[in-house]
Amino acid sequence: MTILKWGDFKFDETAGKILIYSASGALWGEMIYSETEGRTEIYQYQGAAKTLVGWIKIQDSGGSEINAEENLFGLVNPIGINDSATGELTTSSALDPNYLPSIYYKDDWNIIHPVPGQQITIALVAVGFTDWMVVFDASDLENEIAGYSSPLTFTPQAGKDYVIRVSTNNTEEVGTYTLTLVSP
Repeated sequence: MTILKWGDFKFDETAGKILIYSASGALWGEMIYSETEGRTEIYQYQGAAKTLVGWIKIQDSGGSEINAEENLFGLVNPIGINDSATGELTTSSALDPNYLPSIYYKDDWNIIHPVPGQQITIALVAVGFTDWMVVFDASDLENEIAGYSSPLTFTPQAGKDYVIRVSTNNTEEVGTYTLTLVSP
């Protein structure tokens, strides 16, 4: 399970929704209750559009137990262009599924609003572990499109979303890090 590192949630009383901000303060998306579906839906902003990326449905079963049903595909730590964010890999962090059964802790970061054709340089500064990172097309988290050492540069394509995976070069390493995205 990925622990979400949100910066802030703010209730927009006029619109009746909760706005979601990234750790760096960039507006990432919103949560709004859908009476039709009986759930709180989570949307990520993509320019002027928004995309449903997950939902949370909580049911009270007899007043003593709350069951949660969730589909949070794509809902990972958001980071914007020309932003920095800090994170920490710990022994309770998610494991990189591409390298099991070896133990490599990881955090995944969604790149918010990449501009197609405009290069992005990603820098990772790690304390306590040997850094390792890759960039994935968000629809295929098994095949890297760029990566391994910091800094790395890649050029986003139109119609694609991207995920940066921060991990370690050696098994079972932990520590803190700063991730920075820069684009001209």
